[in-house]
Amino acid sequence: MRVNIRDFGAIGDGVALDSPAINAAIAAATADGYGKVIVPPGIYRCGSIDLVDNLTLQLEAGAVIRGSRDINDYHEDRYAFNGKAAERQTLRHYLLGAFHRRNVIITGDGVIDGSGDAFWDPNHICTDGKPLEAAKSSCVAYYRVLKSVNPRPVVAYFWRCQDVTVRQVRIVNSPSYTVWPVGCDGVRLDNLTIRNPRHGPNTDALDVDCSSNVIISNCDIDAGDDCIALKSDTSRLGEDKPCERIVVTNCILSSSACAIRLGYEGDGIIRDCAFSNLAIHNAKNGIDMLSLTPVKRLDFKRGTPIESIAFSNIVMRNVGRPFFIWAGTEPGSPNPYQAQVRGLTFSAMEIHTISGSFIGSLDGAAITDVTLRDIRLHLQDHVYFQDAVPVEYPNIWASSFMPDALRLHRVDNAVLDQVAIRITPLPGRSAPYGHRLRWSQLNNFSRDGTQLPANGAML
Repeated sequence: MRVNIRDFGAIGDGVALDSPAINAAIAAATADGYGKVIVPPGIYRCGSIDLVDNLTLQLEAGAVIRGSRDINDYHEDRYAFNGKAAERQTLRHYLLGAFHRRNVIITGDGVIDGSGDAFWDPNHICTDGKPLEAAKSSCVAYYRVLKSVNPRPVVAYFWRCQDVTVRQVRIVNSPSYTVWPVGCDGVRLDNLTIRNPRHGPNTDALDVDCSSNVIISNCDIDAGDDCIALKSDTSRLGEDKPCERIVVTNCILSSSACAIRLGYEGDGIIRDCAFSNLAIHNAKNGIDMLSLTPVKRLDFKRGTPIESIAFSNIVMRNVGRPFFIWAGTEPGSPNPYQAQVRGLTFSAMEIHTISGSFIGSLDGAAITDVTLRDIRLHLQDHVYFQDAVPVEYPNIWASSFMPDALRLHRVDNAVLDQVAIRITPLPGRSAPYGHRLRWSQLNNFSRDGTQLPANGAML
């Protein structure tokens, strides 16, 4: 059945709370099976909208679903953490939500506006004391955000769903995560435009968590945190479910944090993922992987296993750090690292960056089987680093200055093939970085077919 939300009492004046009318329209449309709910032009202030089986929610051009600025208008996820209400309150409310549903589609030419600024503290200056406006104008390597007001909602939240599609809509101003499938199978995120303020806290665009058979394509994203994050938070899901068979292609990505992030949040495995045909620009980190036992999240006791991940045909421009791959035990964590990162391939890349990359671990043999092939990396020295103190090994957030353009440490079976690295210093600084390439404690390392020793450097 096809219904129009206006026929169920939706006003669309931006003042009235229209989510009860939309929920009534959804119930009527799907009462006898498949239903389509039309959202016509207008501004619809909404609390939670509950999506059901066999539903298409279609936003027409000129339609805006705008999140309420009152958290009391939102429903709360009852399933995460086995129903424990006290944990992670900031990520339990939602604007659009589906739980144990199948065949759900959100589409159309309209806009979903999360009203994110209602859930941030506009008077809270950034963590190092720099005012917000100054932080906004800093270089991409500088990441500072506003303080959140908790709790706050997720824009689109899918819990243990099958066959979910979000297509064509424009999503803006998310209070926290934007689209978040958790424990889902068969997800299509296509032709989305996402615009979240870069100073918004945790305003990730697409977070794929313990989900499988996911295709992300043709998206244009500017996020206040990670653009695309693959996670495996088994503690939230209550099940050791892999995050696997993920394809990301034909996207434009810009981020105040990571264009692509794998790992950190969870102990479940992430595997069999392919990223291709991506244009990354104005991002703190291009490709970021964290597999570790952290200090702050003691519920992550093993580290994230990551394996069989391929990146190809990617261009990066004005990125703070192209590659950051860190595995092992974060110093100070009581939990020993028990995972591994293996089977990583990076090929056909053109990169313009302002700082160096790191692939390595402080634990032995945590990273293995890494290939970089057909990569041109141009590092343009930046005034932001002119007074920075270099470190031997970075912290887990890639926020410290590395003196080498590409640094490898404790990686087994590493291959570099046709990797060209060029450094352009600032005027008056002939050698701002230590080396184009430096490596240490490697086992079975080759470059362009030549076997190299375990330790070395190339100017």
